[in-house]
Amino acid sequence: GYVLLGWFAEAVAMSIPDEIEGRWFVANVGSPESEHPRFSEAQALFAELQQDQSLRDLPYRLFLIDTPEPNAFAVPGGGVGITVGLLDTVKTETGLAMVLAHELGHHSKRHVLRGLGRGILQQSAIALVFGNTGGTDLLEVGALMASRRYSRKAEHEADEFGFRLLQGHFDSTEGATEFFQWACNEEQREGDGGSWLSTHPMSRDRIERMRKLDGSLDGCDGGLD
Repeated sequence: GYVLLGWFAEAVAMSIPDEIEGRWFVANVGSPESEHPRFSEAQALFAELQQDQSLRDLPYRLFLIDTPEPNAFAVPGGGVGITVGLLDTVKTETGLAMVLAHELGHHSKRHVLRGLGRGILQQSAIALVFGNTGGTDLLEVGALMASRRYSRKAEHEADEFGFRLLQGHFDSTEGATEFFQWACNEEQREGDGGSWLSTHPMSRDRIERMRKLDGSLDGCDGGLD
């Protein structure tokens, strides 16, 4: 029964029209304003990528999270969050654009909505068993859970969509795997039990998949120190 409910919740979330998703969630997370010296560069890249006609019709919004961990994520309603740590780690314009394009890929493939359906169902079950004593809105909780983790298949789909998006809007893809090179180094340091590996495919595999799309890209050993 729980599996059937999960399928139903996911199907409902996946059928939400773009206009409704944008109106319900409005990507009201974080602040679009930042004094970080590179955030304006990220905003310009994000605006360029939004010109692509293949993207869903959402009110896309970029915001910055003040944390040193290099990361990025998509939230329902067209929001894309990046961290201060990401801006400090990814030095090249193309590398940063690839991260943003990857998150737009999650929106395009409706991965965020799929996770939203599962998140609302899980929170509903918790509220049913333990009581919703905190009074937290289910949509807000579901939105948060949707942004936390995707399947490895979804990550690969977002990688490919993002890379194609990058190819269509920039003269060169040199440096596109910079963030993944960093992640590859982290995996080598942390081993199989690292926190990065718990939520993402092996970066070596992701880089190799992108190299099949563009053979000029560096492999896993060609990244950051």
